[in-house]
Amino acid sequence: AEALIRIIDDQLGVLPAQECIKIAESNGDIIELGRQVLEQVCRFIKENLELVGDFDHISVNLSALQCVRDDLANTVSWLCQQYDTPRRLISFELTETAAASIAATRQNMEALIAQGHCFFLDDFGTGFANFDHISRLPFSYVKLDKSLLWNSQNDPMHMCFLEKTVEMLKALDIKSICEGVESAEHVKLLQRLEVDLLQGYYFSKPLPLDEFAEYIRKARAPA
Repeated sequence: AEALIRIIDDQLGVLPAQECIKIAESNGDIIELGRQVLEQVCRFIKENLELVGDFDHISVNLSALQCVRDDLANTVSWLCQQYDTPRRLISFELTETAAASIAATRQNMEALIAQGHCFFLDDFGTGFANFDHISRLPFSYVKLDKSLLWNSQNDPMHMCFLEKTVEMLKALDIKSICEGVESAEHVKLLQRLEVDLLQGYYFSKPLPLDEFAEYIRKARAPA
């Protein structure tokens, strides 16, 4: 699962998450926002450990400002201790922009990996520095952007790129996740390519925490 923010305004309704994040990054609020997201995830795991204890991960996105902070690893460690959170359940997602400062980001990544967490490189296939980040930073997973999947359906060149990217990640011993899975055809294709994890509306749209817990209960209920 992936933790996402949704900010709801009384008059405007649900605000675009990316726009909210841009504003929070520009005025510094992203630090507190990121801490609150992580704390809610830790609380949710504590309250629903019987439901999510066998998950691979619940991933939390980190911004560029968080990645270079000296107190990042200590903040994560303190929150996990407060909520008795198994470290292996929480992973962190970085975009190539968030990982722009290689030295500081790598230091924080290594500190958090030592605590038991792991890292995903997000939005792979949408920028130019992805390969550099894979080679220089300790990512365990790479998330293939949905555009790779969607474009591959009608374009042999994109299909070739998708196939060879999955093969490359396997050769590097990096697990693959594909976003944007919306149909049984998507699932069949990605299973044929042996993509490790699938994510998208085919399984569920983003849900509030209580609805997510109920979703898991129903999915695991005896038929």
